[in-house]
Amino acid sequence: MDRLQVDGKFFRAGGRRVFVKMVTYGPFPPDISRDHSSEMQRIAEAGFNAVRIYDEPDKTILDAARDAGLWVFVGLVWVSHHDFIANPSLYSTAKMELMRGLRDWGKHEALAGVFVANEIPADMVRWMGVVKVRQALEELIALGRKEKPNLLFAYANFPTTEYLEPNNADFTAMNVYLEKRDDFARYLPRLHNIAGDRPVLLSEFGLDTRRNGEQAQRDTLIWYIHEALLAGMAGVTIYAWSDLWFNDGKIIEDWDFGITNRQGDEKLALAALRQYLPDVRTPEHALKPTDGPAFSVVVCTHNGAHRIKTCLRALMHLDYPNYEIIVINDGSTDDTANVVENFNGVRLITLDHAGLSAARNRGAREASGEIIAYTDDDCEPDAAWLTWLAHAFSTKQWDACGGPNL
Repeated sequence: MDRLQVDGKFFRAGGRRVFVKMVTYGPFPPDISRDHSSEMQRIAEAGFNAVRIYDEPDKTILDAARDAGLWVFVGLVWVSHHDFIANPSLYSTAKMELMRGLRDWGKHEALAGVFVANEIPADMVRWMGVVKVRQALEELIALGRKEKPNLLFAYANFPTTEYLEPNNADFTAMNVYLEKRDDFARYLPRLHNIAGDRPVLLSEFGLDTRRNGEQAQRDTLIWYIHEALLAGMAGVTIYAWSDLWFNDGKIIEDWDFGITNRQGDEKLALAALRQYLPDVRTPEHALKPTDGPAFSVVVCTHNGAHRIKTCLRALMHLDYPNYEIIVINDGSTDDTANVVENFNGVRLITLDHAGLSAARNRGAREASGEIIAYTDDDCEPDAAWLTWLAHAFSTKQWDACGGPNL
């Protein structure tokens, strides 16, 4: 299987950007046998490309996921909800379990990432100290990355402790249970503030059919994925595959979050997801770039011959149908003009050296597009850069916008 990698604010595998579509799987009661192979095939056929498991990954599960073409995200099992700062032996056990696990199941080709902990309770975080807890999570991530640098590491956070985000995580993972669509959509931009230049993966979301019914679950999960796509999330996770769930040594019988019931029969949500998910392949799936405005991409440069070639090569491959490229050569004394002239379709305007502000103003006067998109000669714009800008300008009624520089 192709390794899942971070690609700016999103994920990539096999040279292509992918949207992670994950469902939680288990834990199941130990005395109830399951045909993991057929289950993983059902999951893949529904359009998912990953599963999240919370307990020790059995090799049969990993093999079944691999055979179905599914990535696996594993959770490190330890008592993170206890005071592991005052009881360092608990934390030492976590580190030993992480190293043991990575040397055992960490080499499996289906494994994509590891959550070093899940939802440490807010009161325990305050009791132990935010800084100390964050440092402990960061140490686990650093330890895991040193052992298996090809895997992705993160902490499965939740809104109550969003301040706990580890600085060295590969991506921001957040369990979000906001069941009203407007509330959910309004919260997602906040996750980009927390993540900064990292991808955001929604690591849990679901709806209990016992209290809300199957139709409500079906409708909610569809708008959940759609809103996540519109907000630039790197992936989603649906909780859960099955109503059959085992936690703290007992079967949980008063929640029905599964998209299959305890007998394995599908609910309405699974049938709807099977129709919707297979077509969702990239984070830009829900955007409509052909409806967007015309852009004038302006690059101002001064003696940038040694770096502007990479910039222009990226600009020539933007995945957007309606844009022009203008290079303002601000009195360069090197070979900048000759480099730019080798790119067909790029407009070159040469000025006497007057500085960046004058160059940008000239670019604005020369622009024919409705929106001017400035970038620097040492940047490699993402292929979907204009697509996301067009989405923002078309839907938010903004006058100016931008994003993080990676």
